[in-house]
Amino acid sequence: MIHIGGRKRIEPHLITNMDADENYTIVTMNTGKKIIVATTLKVMEARFEAHKNFIRVNRSLILNTDYALIQDGSFLLPDQRIVGFSRRRLRKFNSIS
Repeated sequence: MIHIGGRKRIEPHLITNMDADENYTIVTMNTGKKIIVATTLKVMEARFEAHKNFIRVNRSLILNTDYALIQDGSFLLPDQRIVGFSRRRLRKFNSIS
């Protein structure tokens, strides 16, 4: 269980992605439920660092690669959004994988 903010602790495998919203993070669950927590995405990135399937693809999104499909160099999320890496994060991702 990982502490995501407030009194909330969640199993990481239930999270599909996390979106930044200024000083808040919107955590999307695999059921479609969204939880808003008063924690920045930078803090969430540090908390999920031990879980290698969570990657920060750009300034405003961390995704769980277990739920995202790779499509033409971008990721297709369960909510049908297509997101791509920022240039800097793509170089970092390519160097570690």
